[in-house]
Amino acid sequence: MFNFQTLSQQDILNLIVLVVFVATIYWNRKLIAGFYAKAKRTHTAQTRPARKKIQPVFETHAGILLADVSLIIIKDKCTIAYNRANQAIPWPYTTVITSVEALPKDQYFRIRREVIVRGDVIDRVSRAGIALQVTLKEPFNTTYIVSKKSAARFRKFGAEHAMPWWDRMHNKFR
Repeated sequence: MFNFQTLSQQDILNLIVLVVFVATIYWNRKLIAGFYAKAKRTHTAQTRPARKKIQPVFETHAGILLADVSLIIIKDKCTIAYNRANQAIPWPYTTVITSVEALPKDQYFRIRREVIVRGDVIDRVSRAGIALQVTLKEPFNTTYIVSKKSAARFRKFGAEHAMPWWDRMHNKFR
């Protein structure tokens, strides 16, 4: 058994500091582990090579003229592009995100999670409650709802790129 009476006052103070230090580390072990995990993730992210950017396609890709692509839809995990005659054409990108990155930002807009539309294919835009209802031109004759969250970006897209369905003078839809 240890005899505390033989310890000097300085030894007791050193022992108290040591006990407090160990208790502090024990009580904050999750915080300390999180700090080291974050430091490791930061180091790993700095040493990892950057993700390769998708090169935008402006004129053609695999024989497809972008002027012909009017609508891109995801159906059952399959990306389908439609030309101006509403015929399905092969599309090389497998997701909506890669398609958006590859298309020119001034001509195409993602109106829903699964739909990308060329701006000049839109016939009319009207209000549908707090959202917007987009009607496409012939031969599509389809309507899509643009959510309230995307409506502001959609208005900005129409204004910045002088789309025919946007009235710049009155700053509203035609």
